[in-house]
Amino acid sequence: MPFQYLDVEGHEALTKLVATQLEAQKRVFVLFFGSLNEEDVSWCPDCVDCDSVVDECIKTTLSEVNDITLIKCYVGQKECWRDEKCLFRTDEDFKLTCIPTLVQIGNREKRLEDQECQNIVLLNSFFFDN
Repeated sequence: MPFQYLDVEGHEALTKLVATQLEAQKRVFVLFFGSLNEEDVSWCPDCVDCDSVVDECIKTTLSEVNDITLIKCYVGQKECWRDEKCLFRTDEDFKLTCIPTLVQIGNREKRLEDQECQNIVLLNSFFFDN
């Protein structure tokens, strides 16, 4: 199955999608992102800045890879994200402290956070370094 780039909104939907992708024997990466506003743009300026860099990484590095799924997960609007009880902050598998954050499912230690997600070199190596 070729590279997939999927969008999902919310914790429950992410959990289901990750399970499906893992069953398909894919390496699963999740990019956590501020949800879109009425203008179809993330409320998070750092997320907006990282979006074009991620798109470039997909075009140059990931589009030909068969065993990777990248999921962009929208964490909610600003009020939801700022709540200390936000599931993405409290879930032991994610423990997010900022967005954007890129993680590899099954490897809690491996993550890029905030400005790191805007660095094309870090992004490219993130998907292939064990």
